[in-house]
Amino acid sequence: MSYSDYDPAALAEAMVEAERAGMDTLLSDKSDKYTALVSGYSSLETLLDDFQDALDDYTDTSSDTSFSAQTCTLSDDEYFTVTSDGSAADGNYSIFVEQLAQSYQTALTFDSKEWELPTDGTLSFTVDGEEMTIDLSTLDSGSTLSDLVTAINNNDDNPGVQASLIQSGDSVMLLITSEETGADYTVDMTFTEGTTSTASTEFAEALSSMNVLSEAQDAIIQFGSTNVITITSSSNTLENVIDGLTIDLIQAQDSDDSAINVEVEVDTDTVETNLESFVDTFNTLIDSLSDLYADDGDLDGNSTLRSIISSLKNSMRSSLPDGYDLSDIGLSFTSSGTLEIDSDTLEEALTNNPDILNICLTDDGGVFDAIQDLLEPYTESGGILSDMEDSAQDSLDRVTARQEAWDTKMENLYNLYLEDFTQMQITLAELESSLSILSS
Repeated sequence: MSYSDYDPAALAEAMVEAERAGMDTLLSDKSDKYTALVSGYSSLETLLDDFQDALDDYTDTSSDTSFSAQTCTLSDDEYFTVTSDGSAADGNYSIFVEQLAQSYQTALTFDSKEWELPTDGTLSFTVDGEEMTIDLSTLDSGSTLSDLVTAINNNDDNPGVQASLIQSGDSVMLLITSEETGADYTVDMTFTEGTTSTASTEFAEALSSMNVLSEAQDAIIQFGSTNVITITSSSNTLENVIDGLTIDLIQAQDSDDSAINVEVEVDTDTVETNLESFVDTFNTLIDSLSDLYADDGDLDGNSTLRSIISSLKNSMRSSLPDGYDLSDIGLSFTSSGTLEIDSDTLEEALTNNPDILNICLTDDGGVFDAIQDLLEPYTESGGILSDMEDSAQDSLDRVTARQEAWDTKMENLYNLYLEDFTQMQITLAELESSLSILSS
């Protein structure tokens, strides 16, 4: 073989490849293993976290997915509306709206917007014991009603007063309105003159002849039909009259009107829909966990995952309160390990006991509590899955470090081989040259 046919780089590369093949396969297999574990534990924790959040939503009586959904039917919806957070007692309620809550509002009349304020004196506003005083001498010379509106609305001590101007023909009205409704929020206004002037006199006259457009008053409703209870509220939104219900008043009834009947009952259709949603959520979780556990999954055959899947199903089967079974609420497991609903059984169960899903699933000591207790050690901060993911990441980091060190070692070995084979090529070239000279 001629030295020109001799390739030191190819020979060095072939030698290194032969030497590193076994270790490369070992490190690659370990890297793939720990990469899959890190990804698998992260995916598992996310799946379980999301499922726990979903359980919280089903447990929250005010959520759209609650098993406590209720309907509120009014005999006349012209005077108020009623909404339920799902925790109200089922039944009929009689309500009569005697008057609405309203805010205090008064108007002072002046010649025009350009009417100039007195140059001194004080204007005080008191609302529910809180006071604001405006010293007119602190305003710019030539200040008008528009400037007074700004001074009132922007004052740091404003006790809840809103000022505005309304044009009425050739005159203008300074409108003073309490920001809150209710009898406690009357606005008391006092003007104390400074230097006697035409402007001071006119302002005092406007105040003394002001037109009260609406008095501050509480809402009043009559509750009940036989033994009537009178209830007052500073707001037209009543949230604590009946536990779980919010009543928004629209208008007062006439004195000879009949009380309005409110019927509160379980919204069976929504509850059934929400249970179907939960079943879909549970089955999706089981399918996703099974995919992780499958032969081509990131947690193929993982014992921790196998235990979680089994425990989730057992919790659904065996964590119901004494005397209840899944079949009582129309639920059962299929042969493939997913939940299914018997709609007829569920509908009958809700008819017999509208609260049965809460009793079995969401109440303290129910199935959802058991599942949360099961999953919490795995998903909590610093929990089992976090530790397992960290351990797998540590192992992956060590394998990566070994790969880098091994690559460096093989690179050095390649350079050593390349140097040796290059020297051999040089030697062959010298020999061929010597032989050529001798043969000639």
